[in-house]
Amino acid sequence: MIKTLPPDIIASTGLDALTHAVEAYLSKPATLITDNHAVKAVKLILGAIEGAYEDIKNHHTDRENLMFGSTIAGFAFGNSDVTAVHCISESIGALYDIPHGVANSIFLPHVLSYNLPDCFVKMATLARQTGIVEVDDMSSARFFIQNIKALSKKLGIPLFKDLEIGKDKFEKISQMSFENNSTPSNPRELGQEDYLKILENAYES
Repeated sequence: MIKTLPPDIIASTGLDALTHAVEAYLSKPATLITDNHAVKAVKLILGAIEGAYEDIKNHHTDRENLMFGSTIAGFAFGNSDVTAVHCISESIGALYDIPHGVANSIFLPHVLSYNLPDCFVKMATLARQTGIVEVDDMSSARFFIQNIKALSKKLGIPLFKDLEIGKDKFEKISQMSFENNSTPSNPRELGQEDYLKILENAYES
């Protein structure tokens, strides 16, 4: 059914599924069961998305693994929760004609960077499960974030500033993000000012 999916849709929806898995794993309501699904999904998606993006019609194993990863990522976040990435992307999607997967892809590394101090050990687990070998947890977690940034660039995901959303709109977006029902599930406590800072950092990078 997805053999003719355009590369840009593969990129945004694939990274959306990755966001589901990563957020499910790092969210406060996570459990042993959701963690198992989330880790498996992260491995499958990161192992398949580039091959599917390059040639989804002929790279059938990547295509199947991407779909399987997306499915079990749904098992994970459907029984855990998402975090601040979705709070921001859902707010932007409500105000602008920005695809949900694009917004998630843009903000995933920025929210991970914000959450790093409070969940770098779990991020390091994801890093090691995807082939990153560093001496300590913090270094592994930082490499994981950098790899996601590099992958987004390789897959043609736009930067936040490319969306042409004026900085004067950041206050409204941060307010809506803070009021999202998933804000309490974020692993690091954050208020509206923290959301505003994330938006500002994303815009400048």
